[in-house]
Amino acid sequence: MLLRAFLFFIVVLALGIGIDALAENPGALSLEWYGWKVQTSAAFALVAVGILGLAVVMLTSLYIWLVNAPKRLHKHLAYKRQEKGFLAFNDALQALAIGEDDTAMKSAKEAHKLLPKMPLADTLLAEVTSRKQAKGKSVESTREFRKFLEKPHTKIIGLRGLLGESLEKGDSKQALTYALDFYREKPKSPYILNILTHLYARQQQVAEALFYAEKYAKVTDKNAKDGERAAFVLSCLQRLQAQQLAVSGKTDEALKLADKALKQNPTFVPLALQLAHLYDQQGKPEKGRKVLKATYKDLPNLKVGRTWLAMHHNTKESALEKKVQKFITAWPEQLSSQLLLAQFYLQTRKYTDARKIMDEALLKGDDRTLLQQMAELESIQQPNSPHAAKLLQKALTAPDRLQAFDGQVAAFDTWRRTLVESPLVHLQNLQMPTSLATALVTYEHEAADKVSDKVN
Repeated sequence: MLLRAFLFFIVVLALGIGIDALAENPGALSLEWYGWKVQTSAAFALVAVGILGLAVVMLTSLYIWLVNAPKRLHKHLAYKRQEKGFLAFNDALQALAIGEDDTAMKSAKEAHKLLPKMPLADTLLAEVTSRKQAKGKSVESTREFRKFLEKPHTKIIGLRGLLGESLEKGDSKQALTYALDFYREKPKSPYILNILTHLYARQQQVAEALFYAEKYAKVTDKNAKDGERAAFVLSCLQRLQAQQLAVSGKTDEALKLADKALKQNPTFVPLALQLAHLYDQQGKPEKGRKVLKATYKDLPNLKVGRTWLAMHHNTKESALEKKVQKFITAWPEQLSSQLLLAQFYLQTRKYTDARKIMDEALLKGDDRTLLQQMAELESIQQPNSPHAAKLLQKALTAPDRLQAFDGQVAAFDTWRRTLVESPLVHLQNLQMPTSLATALVTYEHEAADKVSDKVN
């Protein structure tokens, strides 16, 4: 365009200069060609040449404009198409934000069609498809997800969608295939590390589950909920692995693993109990008792105390009473300590002492375990006692005051049971089963406060 304007300017300038020169020096022009003879003034000839030049420039410009017209039209239409695509993209985002999945899907498909070279349009469609799949509304999701695998920027979303469908169908083999493909793409993704951990754990492949659980724990914030739960799952798997090693006769390896794991999570009761049991099996009960004593000092768990008491196989009664008193020194007023001492007195037939301690504990309020232990005392002293039956009946609805400190054992057992029994699709969110809320959440909040107060 600039070139044509420049040429036009040069022609006009040259014509002007020529006319000015001829005005000062007029002359004549004679042209003879194939019998044709033309005579005219020099000025007229110059004007004619200029007009001809201008005509050539204008015709050339017209020709170029006509030739480029389709290209300009294509650009214009492409701009309008892109503008409509961006509007559809925006509509999809808004619909997605307010939960209108059907509208979001319609707009996302339009944006994907109008913006074929825009990765974000692909990603948006993939996300909307995943959202509809999660709500059970996507009929053609499998086909869509497979298409997403073809493009690098949507491959992850495609894999996640196909993984979700496999979990929904209960196809653990196919789910594991997609999960491993996902892991190769995003090896530090907490989502996939959690899935792989529980997939392998569900299949009793504890070593493999432990491998991914360790990675999962590393990529989560230890101080956040996800970090706490990742640590919980890791400890659970370490406990299972130690048990498997012990069952297969690899006691030394089991001891090494349990000891290392307990150092990582010193108050995880199932690990402490497992390690103490392993030491007892090796004929080293004193080491087992030492482990349990350290755990109880940090967290007064009644099961830890009872296991510790049971491991005094050949200890004299008089010496054992002093040991029990020393064992509960850090938590003398805690219910678990009172119940442990009362149990010792029950075992040694010091029923008066046992009753005194339990009566004192009852002044602080009812408790399920306390009432059961009191019923046991009543049954020992008076078989078929109606009072014992009343105590047991009352225990059924009594609060569990030990729950804050004893919840980990229940949490571990529930996690292991839920892992096997719950539908495979629940693994997508199985950082911790919902059923653990009563056991572990109470421990995390109440016990933490009580331990903190005690330390302070």
